[in-house]
Amino acid sequence: MSFWDIIHPENFQHIKDRGLSKLITEVTPSRLELQILKNQGEEKWVNFAFSTIEYGEKSAIMATAFDITEKKEAEIIIRKNEIRFRALYEHAPLPYLSLNKKGIVTNINNAFTLELGYNIKEIENHRIDEFVSQNDKKNSSPFLKQF
Repeated sequence: MSFWDIIHPENFQHIKDRGLSKLITEVTPSRLELQILKNQGEEKWVNFAFSTIEYGEKSAIMATAFDITEKKEAEIIIRKNEIRFRALYEHAPLPYLSLNKKGIVTNINNAFTLELGYNIKEIENHRIDEFVSQNDKKNSSPFLKQF
């Protein structure tokens, strides 16, 4: 089995180009995350570390690989959960907003814009107290003083 037999088809040309670049210019980054194929066709993710060496009279590439399949699978789960959370947040029937430590609105959902009648650009990146009426500022003062 050759090195090229384990390279996932989607990565074949990319690896070939990087290897050539490494031999010629030494500008290529020395680490790469990519998919490989095990002997039974099972896909795995690895972190390859490359370096150029002299082997006899020729230049060669020495590489080590570490299995990062579990890390990549966890990243995929996190991305899916982020998408799901974002959809729940944005389409919730109740108004939601996120503030930073300075009281600046960093994110709002659709219900919030419908409730206040502003669009997202009119609210985000503004202080929350800009949207509180003068009468309510007195009652909400302890809350707003946190910012």
